[in-house]
Amino acid sequence: MSGLPRAGRVGGPQGLSRGAPALRALALSELRRGGPAAAARALGAALPGGLEGLRARARASLEGSAAEPAPLFACGDYLPRAAARKGRGAGARPGYSESLLGLKSLRTRGAFASRDGSEALCRLLAVRLARGLRRLLAGGGLGAAPGPVLVSPVPGAPAGAPSFGLCRVADLACALAGTEFAFCVLMLRESSVPPAHTTAGRRGPAAHLGTLLPLPPPLPGGPRVALVDDVVSSGATLRAAAALVGALPGGPRAVGLALGRTPAIFRDGGRVRLLLPGGRAGG
Repeated sequence: MSGLPRAGRVGGPQGLSRGAPALRALALSELRRGGPAAAARALGAALPGGLEGLRARARASLEGSAAEPAPLFACGDYLPRAAARKGRGAGARPGYSESLLGLKSLRTRGAFASRDGSEALCRLLAVRLARGLRRLLAGGGLGAAPGPVLVSPVPGAPAGAPSFGLCRVADLACALAGTEFAFCVLMLRESSVPPAHTTAGRRGPAAHLGTLLPLPPPLPGGPRVALVDDVVSSGATLRAAAALVGALPGGPRAVGLALGRTPAIFRDGGRVRLLLPGGRAGG
């Protein structure tokens, strides 16, 4: 979480008393001292209406009469059967789905350090993510606000920060995609997702609002945000995260971008748009 761009103070339409960078610094300090719960308490005390007010605004954006869920995109297709293949020859390059499955095992820094080929795997996926980010920017999918696009990984089901591997992929992708992009963690998981919510997001995006914790961006105004996940199964996590980011003072515009989408998603009327050609060669 180091090396974030510097920013000025933010007032925002909600009358935020602290500048966004100062509030972000406070939340990160509390996170280091007491974990996600401490960061949540700090943000709840500083945000107008507290976290409940923030989550209510996010819920309205998902379920209200004028709801406009964030658009979702994917860099390729994740094919579970292809990911589970065994017996490739020694030194053979893994398929895309295999690479995504490998990324899921790199949750912690220790797991990353202990697995041979971790950096190479992350670089492979970062190249594809960088291409997806550039495609989104060129096609207008990220809007036209000034300043860099903030690229933030989203956390999985366990409480805490996004996985180390996904952070590494997003960080590398920003370096490859150019100066228009900046890596920045904007989302934590305050509490673990109940099992009933983890299978295909059964209860929809709103079920995740109480477990996700957005961090204020380190830039003034409403910066553009690309929220990145490894695999999208229903879109529930990405849409909930985007709604929470959009409910922050200043209303940053967020889109969801997954490295891979599951078969159920790409058969379901194109709810998650495939960005890159050849993305279905996911084996």
